[in-house]
Amino acid sequence: MNSVGNRPSSHAHRDRGVNPQLGIVLLFMMVFVGGTLVFVVGMGAMDTIQSQTHGEKTEQDLQQFDSDLTTIAAQGETGSVYLDDLDGEIVDDGKLEVTVSDGYRTDTESTNLTTFAAEDDGGNEYAYQAGGVWEIHDDRATPMSTPNIDYYQETIDDEEVGRIDISPLSLEGTVGSGEHTVQQPQDDNSGEFDTLGNDMDYVDHVTVEVTETAYHHGWYSFLEDEFDAVDESDVDDDCDSASGEVTVICHDESAESVTVVAAVDGDAPLADLVDIEPAIFGGLFLEGDEGQLDSTLDVNSYENDDTEENVSDDLFLANYESYDLHNHATVDGIPVVNGTLGSNGNPVISQLGYGTAVDGHPVGSEGEADGVYQLRPDPDENAQPHQVDALATELSEPFDDIDRIDDELEQLHDEYLDGEPEADGEVSATDGDGQEGLFDGASDIDSLDSSDGDVHVGVDGHNALELINESDTITVSGDNQTNFYVDGNVELGNVEIEPDDSADSLWIYGSSNSEITIDDDFQGVVYAPGADIDIAADVTIDGAVVAGDGNLESSNQNPQGPQDDDIEEYDVEVNFDESLRTETPFTDSDEDLYFEYGEQRMPLDATFVLDRSGSMGPHNPNDAVDPYNPNDEVDVGEDWEPIPTGDPFRNMEGGFLGSNERDVELRDEDGNTERLEYRDYAHPDDWEDVRVHPDDHSGVSFWERTASLGLYNHPGNDPTSERVDATRNFIGMMNETDGDRAGVYDFDRDGHVLHHLDDDLEAAQANVEGHADGGTNMADGFELALNDYENYGEDDQERVTVLLSDGQNNYPEDDAAMDAQVERANELNVTLYTVGLGGLEHDPIPEDELEEWAEQTGGSFHSTDDAEELFDLFETIAEEEVEVDAEPEVEITATHERDVTADYAVSASEQVVEIDS
Repeated sequence: MNSVGNRPSSHAHRDRGVNPQLGIVLLFMMVFVGGTLVFVVGMGAMDTIQSQTHGEKTEQDLQQFDSDLTTIAAQGETGSVYLDDLDGEIVDDGKLEVTVSDGYRTDTESTNLTTFAAEDDGGNEYAYQAGGVWEIHDDRATPMSTPNIDYYQETIDDEEVGRIDISPLSLEGTVGSGEHTVQQPQDDNSGEFDTLGNDMDYVDHVTVEVTETAYHHGWYSFLEDEFDAVDESDVDDDCDSASGEVTVICHDESAESVTVVAAVDGDAPLADLVDIEPAIFGGLFLEGDEGQLDSTLDVNSYENDDTEENVSDDLFLANYESYDLHNHATVDGIPVVNGTLGSNGNPVISQLGYGTAVDGHPVGSEGEADGVYQLRPDPDENAQPHQVDALATELSEPFDDIDRIDDELEQLHDEYLDGEPEADGEVSATDGDGQEGLFDGASDIDSLDSSDGDVHVGVDGHNALELINESDTITVSGDNQTNFYVDGNVELGNVEIEPDDSADSLWIYGSSNSEITIDDDFQGVVYAPGADIDIAADVTIDGAVVAGDGNLESSNQNPQGPQDDDIEEYDVEVNFDESLRTETPFTDSDEDLYFEYGEQRMPLDATFVLDRSGSMGPHNPNDAVDPYNPNDEVDVGEDWEPIPTGDPFRNMEGGFLGSNERDVELRDEDGNTERLEYRDYAHPDDWEDVRVHPDDHSGVSFWERTASLGLYNHPGNDPTSERVDATRNFIGMMNETDGDRAGVYDFDRDGHVLHHLDDDLEAAQANVEGHADGGTNMADGFELALNDYENYGEDDQERVTVLLSDGQNNYPEDDAAMDAQVERANELNVTLYTVGLGGLEHDPIPEDELEEWAEQTGGSFHSTDDAEELFDLFETIAEEEVEVDAEPEVEITATHERDVTADYAVSASEQVVEIDS
């Protein structure tokens, strides 16, 4: 075989260019490169896993680090924290600034963000800042645990409001791996935020701003989520103009800053933001060293914004070392002197006066009227309290002074009102450039309207407030407040609040340097502690006045003092708006004395005309011929025995011309007895035993020694004689010492005198009886009472009749007779109060007639379907209508109080700890 033909040609060999040695080298190279790639890829994966492992551990360590630091800082103690495999340092990174605003002014506090920036062994970057843990990736921070800033909502008065807690934690010292000692620094700066908003009562909104921090991306993410904020690009407001109505967040990446503006309490009127807290005791408050009153002063109170509804006398407060009521001083109200109350002559006080000391003469014998004095120079020792023109007692303790408001007014001008437009013409909130209605100065004001919001007007010491119009009335309207803040003189008059008499609508605040003049009628509040005040004669003030030394002018020019006709027209009248009261000068013991001696009324002649018709007691309404015909009868004998029925009953022994008449005797558990004559009735609840009266069974046959008790299907409209107890209680509230007298009468078909009108009140009480037999004729009973007013009546006595009926008159002519008696009552100045008593079954109560008869005399009609309510109803007539020893309706309660929220709406405090490695 020729082998030469099987080898490649030399040309072919050169084209391939490969020899065995080169191939082996290439093979080794491929294996090496492949192995190297496998090794590199494997090492990268291992690094990632190790980095994640380190990162998870570092995050846990940092969160535990945060928890331990927070605990140590809060407790103010020394402790220790531990970090492992971290390389870092404490650096300054940015600033945290918090601003609170009440809607007009702001308060700002800030702190540097001292930050622990670190890297773990896995190359992961972290930061601990403001109590939060941040992870860093590609120069962007992500919050792993949140900073110490908490924004939340709570419900106040059915309204959602915002609340914020901020307590950033700052670090000092050095931090590395291992255990660290933590303590409060010697130069502790914690509490840098503690004064934030201290001079604000309300917080409208809060602004949180983080600036110049490398972690601004993380802060944006955290604050957006925590405040549920809307980015400024999605709303019309930006963070410079936002007021918290919408929570806005702004992010300036170039400046590395984030800002969020969030609502807290929302809008509050300026009057609530300033630091003026009015202290109002009553209608008129004056103060000085020594003072006197020699004119007439009427101080009473009204409620529900209606001066026509004066509910009682009110307080005249005199904060003087001594205050005298001169001979012609007449106070229709309650003078309360925070010093010595005295007199110079014989003044008149409609109520009881008070002083921390009283320069007067004791009233009554020893043990009576202890601590009560007459204010007159030559007292009649035999005079009774109702005959004394002025009584006074000592306050158990002084009441508080009222602070001046000079500094507060200066703050108002400086921080709120300076630079605002002037108020003139028709002033309303809309003139105030959208800020409620803020004005700096006032002139030529015709009207004030707060319909669109509160109005605030500042008048400084260079000007005077002349809120007075000689020809027309200046009107104040609107549902909000109009406020004047005056550091100068004030002249007021012809000011009227519309559409009602709410004095809270207008406040005149004055400094102690002011001089105040009220020349004509004024509605509103003058609050100028320490300012001199001059109130012209015949002026009426609806609202309240708080001032300094005062002059109350008299309209009488007679040097001998006012004559009788002049006393009837008060020189100064103050009607106090009760909703304004914030303070009371009284303790409970003071009010008790007032209740005991305060009512100096005219002596009272009270007569009681009571229905004694048969329907008051048990009867048979189904028997048209004889309603006293019982449904059943039970007999009782001559010996005591338990009452044999549980229902009201009548004694049936008697009849035509009194034949076979035997009385029944009742005995209660205390041994008291009562005699029942023919058809008299009783209720078993009031008695234990019954028998035939001994006078009626001795010496007679056996069958005559029993008596029959009638039982009925109707117990009666007043089966337990509640009208008797009610009348006796009314008489018991009267006072013989005060000159009160009483008379008692009843009626069936005719009238009966139970007790003639006289001053023996105890006998009058004993003579009230509860008969129930016969028809109804109110006029006959009322006529007897009016006869006694004609025969036994005395001058200068109030005259009152209380008439009770459980049904209508039997005959129309009796109504006509009643009409005639009502006319007669008017001629005799008798006020009639009528009471209608219903029952289970009865003739209709003539409500229209009873009401008309009462109102014709100036009285009123009352009704009830329950006899047990008669006691309270009669007492109500006594207390509210007739004012017999009634407790005065001076409710000394604080009603004009305001809440403040700044002390808990925003809680901000910085915590600082020092770390020593």
